[in-house]
Amino acid sequence: MTKEHATRLSCIAVLACLCLPAPSHGESRASDSEARTSDERELEANEDPLTRKRQAVLSAAEATSHFEINGSIRIRNRRTRSDDVWEDFGSRVGADAWYETAPQRWLFARYEAGFNLLEELEVDSLPSRPDQELGDTAFTRLAYVGMQFGENVLAVGKNWSTYYQVAAFTDRLDSVGGQASGAFNAQTDGGASGTGRADGVLQGRLKLGVLGDPGNRLPLEVNLQVQASQEIPGLAGFEYERGYGISSILGLASDIDIGLAYNSSEIDIARIPVENRNGLDGDLSAWLIGARWYNDDWYLGATWSRTSNLHTTDALTYFDGEAFEFYGQYQIAKDVWLLAGMNKLEPDSDQLQAGQYRLEYGVLGARYLFDGFSRMIYLESRISSGRTEDGTEEDDQVILGVRWGFNTNH
Repeated sequence: MTKEHATRLSCIAVLACLCLPAPSHGESRASDSEARTSDERELEANEDPLTRKRQAVLSAAEATSHFEINGSIRIRNRRTRSDDVWEDFGSRVGADAWYETAPQRWLFARYEAGFNLLEELEVDSLPSRPDQELGDTAFTRLAYVGMQFGENVLAVGKNWSTYYQVAAFTDRLDSVGGQASGAFNAQTDGGASGTGRADGVLQGRLKLGVLGDPGNRLPLEVNLQVQASQEIPGLAGFEYERGYGISSILGLASDIDIGLAYNSSEIDIARIPVENRNGLDGDLSAWLIGARWYNDDWYLGATWSRTSNLHTTDALTYFDGEAFEFYGQYQIAKDVWLLAGMNKLEPDSDQLQAGQYRLEYGVLGARYLFDGFSRMIYLESRISSGRTEDGTEEDDQVILGVRWGFNTNH
């Protein structure tokens, strides 16, 4: 490592340390971890900061107007038969501002940037931009403003989608997974399709009570989304027309949820020349059904999806198909978890344009927690039986990774 690289790394380390919360005297991080309930643990593990903060302000005993800087440094070593690489995998830094205008009423805003730490330091194994200047590898992950009334939220901007609220049931592996559901489609973050970190969306997130006696009704979350026109991934110059999304999650018990999501975007296929369609044959649509069941020391989640004109092969050829995801974890000792997962996605039999493409792999892994799910090291083994569009078999992978989160409240 050169002196310049070391200087950059030192600066970033100092900034991270400045953002670390100081532990209270007489309290350890281990005791904080032990005190977490299963519901608190699941909130912490959720990728969506608005989902976490929405509940946090309601649970706060004091006024909740505040400004917070938070983030997570995430890097990994990935080995296959042909590669042994160090690479970035999801590092981000964000800022939240919440202002309580009246009891149970808040205005809020968030900006979150992703950054490739190893690429910035020029010490990654496979640099994609070897001549970049400092800051060139940063990009917007989230950017939204909104208001909260009690448990209900209205937000506009780039935000985690209504579809992802159910896809998140199984998007829990630390370094792989979440591919089959379609949340992150066509080698993107799901921004244009509105299924992942959706671009240009107006969202409403409602919490209701249904069935049963008043005061003892089952909790129901209803999420609504409208999306402005976005460019279709892989088809430069052609756009989706307005997109729509809806999802609902019903809590059958304190530790059992079932969810249903639907997302669609209209495509004026007649305006796209046949040679530019990349397999598209109509509107984008995606149905997703999910369920999860968890307790203090275990979690099980599964999703099934049916999609049209959402998924692509490795060569960005669109197809219709069905997919299944599974995720499970079990705590075998204090701060030590074992985990397993599976992703399977197959084009329909009549989707000949997809060639021999098939996504199918299982994952076994373990993680050690230093401070809940925000700071950990993990090991995952991905065993693949998938193929690319031209029939090439996908390699197995062994991944060793680190996540190190930080936050500060003002």
